[in-house]
Amino acid sequence: MEEAFRAEAAAATDRQDWQRRLRILRKREILRIGVRDIALGVKIEEIMGEISFLARSCCEVCLAEAWRRESDAPQDAPENLSVLGFGKLGGWELNYSSDIDLLAIYRSTGDADRDAEKQLYTRVFREFVKDINDFTSEGQAYRVDLRLRPYGASGPLISSDTATLAYYRRQAAPWEFQALIKLKPVAGNLVLGEEFLEQVKPLFHQVWEETDPRTSIRDMREKSIAHHVGGSGSDLQEESELLLPGFDVKNDRGGIRDIEFFLQGMQMLYSREYPEILTGNSLRGLRLLERAGLIDADKASRLDEYYRLFRRVEHYLQLVQNRQEHRLPAEEAERDKLARSVSPDIPPESFYRYFGSALKEAHRIYREFIYASPSETV
Repeated sequence: MEEAFRAEAAAATDRQDWQRRLRILRKREILRIGVRDIALGVKIEEIMGEISFLARSCCEVCLAEAWRRESDAPQDAPENLSVLGFGKLGGWELNYSSDIDLLAIYRSTGDADRDAEKQLYTRVFREFVKDINDFTSEGQAYRVDLRLRPYGASGPLISSDTATLAYYRRQAAPWEFQALIKLKPVAGNLVLGEEFLEQVKPLFHQVWEETDPRTSIRDMREKSIAHHVGGSGSDLQEESELLLPGFDVKNDRGGIRDIEFFLQGMQMLYSREYPEILTGNSLRGLRLLERAGLIDADKASRLDEYYRLFRRVEHYLQLVQNRQEHRLPAEEAERDKLARSVSPDIPPESFYRYFGSALKEAHRIYREFIYASPSETV
C-alpha cells in the first residue's frame, strides 16, 4: 500500500495535486475493502486490519512528503521523529469513518540549537497533519485529532520523548493512562515510538496501584453516554424493539464501548501480574484474558461474538451513509436492510431479537465488573 501512495506522491505536480491524489487513492481502497466486507463477508478482523493498514500507509508516506518539503536533510524520512496512533488506529481496528488520534514525539540530537530542532519537527508535523486533514475538492483523507497529546489542545503540537515521559510521570490523569493501552507507533521512526512505550509502561502499572481503574472507567463511561447519546442512555430493561430507532451501537449502554471498557479495565487491573494481556486490539485482548485464566471461555466467546456483531453493524452504517455514524436508522425499512446485510440467513425480526439480547448481556458483564468491590474478581 505504501508503494501506491509513494507512486501518487511522485506523480503529483504540486502539493494540491498530491492532496487530491491521496484522497482519491484512499477512496478507491475504501471501496475495495467495503465490497470485501459487505458483499463477501470477509472476517471482521481482516477488514479492520486492512482499514488500519491503509491509514498507517497514508501516514507513513505523508510524513515522508512533509519531511522532504520542510527539511534540508538528505534522508528520505525523519530519523528522530515518531508518530503514534491512539484508539482504533493504535489497536489496528479502525472503522470506515474513524478519526485518527495522533501523538508526535522526537528525540533530541543534543545539538546546541534545540529551539531550531523543535521548530523543524513542529513544522514537519504540522504540514503532515495538513496533508491528511485539510478539506479539498475531494474532502479529507482523515480527520486528525490531536487532543490526546500532553496538555491537550493547549499543549505544544510536538514534544521530545523526554518531555512527554515527564508529563506522564508528573501530570497525566488516570484516563490518559487508559488511553496508552492502544497507543502504537504508526509512522516515522517506529523503534523510537516503541522505546517510548517501554519507558512509560512502569508508570502505567504504578498509577493503577494507587487508583482503582473501575472508578475512572465508570466516570468516563457515564460522561461518554451523556455526551454522545444524551441523558443517561437507553434503558436496557425495555423490550429490545423499543431500543432500535436511533440506538447508538458504539456509545450507548451495551454497545461497543461497554466491551472495550470491560477489557481495558481488566488489563489495567491485572497487567502487572499478567503482562502478556496488554494489547490495543480488542478481539486479541479477549483471547489473552481467557488464556491467562482471567475470564472463562464462555464469557470470552460471547464478548467476541458480540463485538464482531456490533462492529459489523457499525461498518454497514458508515458505508451506507458515507460518514461517521453509529445510530440505527429511524425507518423500519432501512433497519431491515441493515439486518439482511449483516445476517442474510435470518429474518430481520430474529436478528434484532438477538441484537437486543447481545446488548443486554454485554452491559450485564460490564456492570458486574465495574461495580464489583476491589477485592472481587471477574
